[in-house]
Amino acid sequence: DVHRLDKDWNKLEQELDSASSSKLSKVEGGLAEELQALEAKIDAKLQELGVQLEGRAKAADSKLDIATAKKFRSLQWSAMNAAERVKEDYAACQKHRTAFRKNKVSVQKKALRNALLRPAGALTSAFVPDPEAIRKLAVRDALKEAADAMGDLFRAVEVSAVRPLPVSDGPQTIWSAGESTDVALEEACEGARRRVVECLDALTVRLRS
Repeated sequence: DVHRLDKDWNKLEQELDSASSSKLSKVEGGLAEELQALEAKIDAKLQELGVQLEGRAKAADSKLDIATAKKFRSLQWSAMNAAERVKEDYAACQKHRTAFRKNKVSVQKKALRNALLRPAGALTSAFVPDPEAIRKLAVRDALKEAADAMGDLFRAVEVSAVRPLPVSDGPQTIWSAGESTDVALEEACEGARRRVVECLDALTVRLRS
């Protein structure tokens, strides 16, 4: 019942916010654990490599081969720096994922509200990752989010297209108040098409980089 949902929007919004907050907390906790696991794995590999390189450096020292010993110790520093860069890059990706999720939840709530106000609202407000978001996400995350967005967008098309017909002798619902026209739906579809093209173009660039 669209009219009842619109009437009870404040209560529905509170329930959505509560559910979204709980879900985001779980997502953030999972990302933090994932980052810690990666850092521990990198540190373990780095320590193993460091022991091997230091052993070779000491062997070179015993032979008075200062140049070779210096080379192995230089490799240790290079490996340490590379490991730190990997951890920093991954942490940045996790930060972008968290921000992305928060924005996605906010947009999806707005889309639901707009869908209640007018049929084409579900489509005009449907969440599609913008090029900047695609650029910042890791490749696997960008692929998943783009795929999820396409599925959500097609469902939004269904919501926008399959709308209740006006009832001449009954109460007028918010969806029978004049904005549920084919023109509005066509314009919403065109706007969604442009956003999809931008998203897929950015994804193509991301995959080729």
